Amino acid sequence: MGSSTIRSRWAAFGAAVAVSLGAGGGFFYAHADSAQSSFISITPCRLFDLRAETLVGNRATPLTTGETFVRQVTGANGGCTIPANATGISYNLTVPDPTVTGFIKLFPADASAPNASAINPVAGGGTKANSGIVGLSATGSIALFNQVGPILALLDITGYFVPSSSGPAGPAGQRGVSAWDTIPSGQTVTGNFGVTAFYGLAASANYSVSLPAKAPVALTSANVNFATDANAATIDDDATCTGTAAAPTAPAGKVCIYPYQTGFSGMTAVNGFQANNLGNQAFYLSFGVAANTNAALFVTWAYTAP
Repeated sequence: MGSSTIRSRWAAFGAAVAVSLGAGGGFFYAHADSAQSSFISITPCRLFDLRAETLVGNRATPLTTGETFVRQVTGANGGCTIPANATGISYNLTVPDPTVTGFIKLFPADASAPNASAINPVAGGGTKANSGIVGLSATGSIALFNQVGPILALLDITGYFVPSSSGPAGPAGQRGVSAWDTIPSGQTVTGNFGVTAFYGLAASANYSVSLPAKAPVALTSANVNFATDANAATIDDDATCTGTAAAPTAPAGKVCIYPYQTGFSGMTAVNGFQANNLGNQAFYLSFGVAANTNAALFVTWAYTAP
């Protein structure tokens, strides 16, 4: 079977959002008007950061109690440029070191606030982040409702949705790939992962990264490795991982991990390994962090079924 690529996106600190693979392998989701949209993956960009010392956008003050904060998404805003025809975004929402306990809701700016929250900060609980998908208003904006303030927040966009072609329907394609299917031999799946956190005490952390479908042969720690690079923090570099962060590749039977930031802030002993009894469905990323240190890990990865 010839090589092809199925793309998936997963992020730390939140449940994966279900999307479906349409004919030809493209991502689709249903917008509020029931029109089908296609997903466009981008290098993550920061839409806003309310912290004065790292300000992105035009606001450097916390969200207040009961406030609804509206932010334009389409066009050039903050560090992002999103096309005018975008219908929704995938995002990562972070609340750094909250001093209050409550919730934040995220929704299209011309819709009512939903019952579900996007993130639930806890006073003294340390930095918290969550990822998801949200639709845009008719004018291309989102709204955040904050229950309890003051609280700071920042939001990164990891991709956006645009309307699919409205041409005549073609023949029905094959059923989309599910997490319980087996990845065909020779196919490559790719994705990315990002985590930022502050550690008050020296710590180590493991994060599970799911494959979009099952590997035909269980992964082992020996075949989940970082590409050879200049980052001294990575301890399991593999010279057979010859792709790049922008175009990740992997030899048959291996997971190759590619960092896309300069260095690993505050991290030591960064490596990849097999995820215990989930060896054909996920792998782990592991790292150590010194006390009172900001930790940041951003990578892309690829796996090719043997």
